[in-house]
Amino acid sequence: MKSRRSRKKTVLIGHELSEEGIRLIENGIIDACISQNPYVQGYYSVKMLSEYLLDGIKPLYDRMYTRLDIIMKENVTCHERMINPYNIGCV
Repeated sequence: MKSRRSRKKTVLIGHELSEEGIRLIENGIIDACISQNPYVQGYYSVKMLSEYLLDGIKPLYDRMYTRLDIIMKENVTCHERMINPYNIGCV
């Protein structure tokens, strides 16, 4: 990827944010990463299932959409907490 990028401007975009993805963005190897926030997806899946099984509470909606984020070098520090959601605030 590094050699290809040096020859001409190729835009590289990854999918799902990871520690490796953050490193690649910070080092300019990829331009952006699209994240669907898997932590929130998992959290609400377990929450809705447990509410239904334990308390009989049906989900309000047939579908639930989670936020989609585009992470670039300019905003990567604000999204590093998506890797470890217990970090509070931006660095």
